[in-house]
Amino acid sequence: MKITLYTGLACALLGGAVGLGICAYSDQRGEQLACSTEFNFTRNKGRASEVKVNTIAQFYFRRNGTGLTAYKGAAATEGRNMIIDRDVDFSWERRQDDNVVVLTYTKTWRRHNDNTPDEIWGSFASPTARYYLTISELSPEVWLIQDRRYPTYICRGQ
Repeated sequence: MKITLYTGLACALLGGAVGLGICAYSDQRGEQLACSTEFNFTRNKGRASEVKVNTIAQFYFRRNGTGLTAYKGAAATEGRNMIIDRDVDFSWERRQDDNVVVLTYTKTWRRHNDNTPDEIWGSFASPTARYYLTISELSPEVWLIQDRRYPTYICRGQ
């Protein structure tokens, strides 16, 4: 009888912990907007300093005004192949006067296998780079992100 009682109590506690974990997870859903895209571009085409870049970029906007962009891919210049594997933190805020989102990169985190020098990578995702975006909800959990100079993204909330 004691074993059955202890087993029942343990199952109730375990079930409660799992339920609490599920509730905590579902409360955090909607706290982040995630997008992925592929960047393929050539900088300084035809010059000795030509650089070809092919990366996957994943953007994560958090409701608290912070975010992260993860870049993974490759770069090539002067017959040298390099790996791009870095995260760039950013902060963002919505201007009250025109509803534009100002995104500012703050810190770059390079992984050990990232061997692409910053001068080859470029300044578009370096700390202090700033972008002006409009973010509009197309339907529940589907967002349109537009920038003045770069492509448009359609993202799903998570």
